[in-house]
Order: sequence, then structure tokens, then C-alpha cells
Amino acid sequence: MIDRSLQEQPAVSPGSLLVAHPSLTESNFRRSVILMVSDSKEQGAMGVVLNQSKEVTLGQQELEMLPSPLAQVPLYQGGPVAPRQLLLVAWRWEPDVGVFQLLFGIEAAKAAELLVNNTGFQVRAYLGYAGWSQGQLQSELQAGAWLPMQLTPEIDSLDADPLWRFLLASKGAHMQLASYAPDKPALN
Repeated sequence: MIDRSLQEQPAVSPGSLLVAHPSLTESNFRRSVILMVSDSKEQGAMGVVLNQSKEVTLGQQELEMLPSPLAQVPLYQGGPVAPRQLLLVAWRWEPDVGVFQLLFGIEAAKAAELLVNNTGFQVRAYLGYAGWSQGQLQSELQAGAWLPMQLTPEIDSLDADPLWRFLLASKGAHMQLASYAPDKPALN
């Protein structure tokens, strides 16, 4: 039986998702979902890992943020590149017109303004980002390490393994089953 959903992959582009294949066990990207921010043949690719929550808010991690509207913004590990660099990212869906707006690397004042003015933007903070040198991501895609996917509103409500599993399930029963495989099958 041929699973066509695995043969017809959408292109990787800013605003698309990369979902780690279940066989990808590298610790920085195991079970990760990456929101792509840029992909250039000349400069490489960049994104942030959406589903590796640090389980703290920005105010708990950065005490100078306590008096700010940003204090309650969730903090995530964005990737292994520049892991101490704080990146503020905001997005919102406009389903009526089929638009996804993404603001990447915005200033703290702009992020606070989006929250205070109740603009409908989700605001998240990321430590570091995921980056690939020229040609590296294409090699990993050809090796099957990543499944490119279109954005889905579930990135707002699901986190960690549930988001990863939800996206894999959209690729068919085979991928859904693979997402529940134990980390160390020999121990079963």
C-alpha cells in the first residue's frame, strides 16, 4: 500500500512547519515541530522549535520582565543555535481571509503593545533558534529526517508531544502509529 501523503510533501518556506520524523532521535530535535522563518539557498534556513516548552514564563526566567505585560508570556527552547539569545515571536490567524501573520524577532516594546492592545496575536519567547547552513536542510529532507507541512491552528492550543503526534497523524495511520513507538523498544 502506498501512502501518498508521504510522497507529496509541501515545499519548505517561511511560515511552513517541519515535523521531526519518528526516527529522528537527535536530542535537540527529537519529536520537534519547527516553525520556519526563512529558507534561502544562499544563506541557509532558520526557524524556532514550537513545542519544547521550558514550563516557565518570561517573568519567571527574566526578572526584569516582572513589571511588564510580557511577564506571562510562555518561554520555549527555540533551538540549539544561540541558546541564550531571547527571541520574541508573535503570530495570529485571520481565517476569514486565509492569512497567517508572523512577526519574528520583535522588540519587547512591540510585543508588549500587541498584548496590551489585545490584537489577537499569540506572543511567545524563545531561547535560541534552529538553523541550517546552505544545503544542510535539503540534505536532511532528502534523508527523511523532516516532514514538511502546512501551518495549522493547532499550534496555538497543542504543545510538546501532543502537537507532534497530531501533525504526524495527519500523514496517515502509519505515521500516527510510529509516533507512539517506545523510545527504547528493546526494553518492552
